Amino acid sequence: MNTNTVLPASSTATAAEQRCQVLVIDDETEVLNTLNRQLRREFDTFLAHNTGEALSILRDRPIQVVISDERMPGMTGSEFFSQIQQQYPEAIRLLLTGYADLQAVIQAINQGHIYRYIAKPWDATEIRTIVRDAYQRYQMTARNQRLLEELRERADQLEHALLELSDSEQLYRRVVENINDPIAVTDLQARILSVNPAFTWATGYGSEEVIGRHLSLLASDRHPDVYTGLWRQLLESSRWRGFVWSRRKNGEVYVQRLTVSTVSKGAGEGLCVAVYNDFTEEMLELEQMRSLIQKLC
Repeated sequence: MNTNTVLPASSTATAAEQRCQVLVIDDETEVLNTLNRQLRREFDTFLAHNTGEALSILRDRPIQVVISDERMPGMTGSEFFSQIQQQYPEAIRLLLTGYADLQAVIQAINQGHIYRYIAKPWDATEIRTIVRDAYQRYQMTARNQRLLEELRERADQLEHALLELSDSEQLYRRVVENINDPIAVTDLQARILSVNPAFTWATGYGSEEVIGRHLSLLASDRHPDVYTGLWRQLLESSRWRGFVWSRRKNGEVYVQRLTVSTVSKGAGEGLCVAVYNDFTEEMLELEQMRSLIQKLC
């Protein structure tokens, strides 16, 4: 295998100290050597002359950023990125391209195969900046994924706890009031029966202002009918999970990840438990990334 590998400076470095690992693919040895010289001081570089070598490196190492030439024998860089997208979705993909390849690049961006392209000839300082930005995108995506997994786990744990406590109203209220996530308990028509202190803190509404009112009180002007649609799905499946645009009492609009579950009380009666998690910062970051990609197109 004709690879030129630059190993990490220290094998005992902590996760926070580890450098970005960059895989570079090009069938021209001179291009590989040039990119290696330009990147290796700041990043750990792994070099491949073809896609077969690249796949072997991807299987063996946790690569964060992949740089590939567009024009290569047998398979273009765009085609290669399309092929590995499902298997290595976390790797940020950058494409080296000339003017004649721009149409293929635009298509690859629109289909999500690549994050950015690097025009030939490139500037050494610019390419290091691009790789640095790509690594930050990788870290942000990984952080958001961890957050989503934590939120799912917390929501599942909370739902399980509420189901177990549904026959003990006093204990149930004590648990809900001490949970840091905003919670609203409603009837099957989405009329609010009770809220916890975290709910009043997050929304700005006192409990006396919301008891008896429809949960759509929180809906923003951006999606005023969101609760109508989700409630229909909830009553059909007993659970709904997704993102909603909400509005605080002071008019501030923000994004929340909402999990709503129905809890049976017996004799055809039931309650709905809505658990909110603020997701505004992460959503704004994602929208900024989408805006950047649209500008590049």
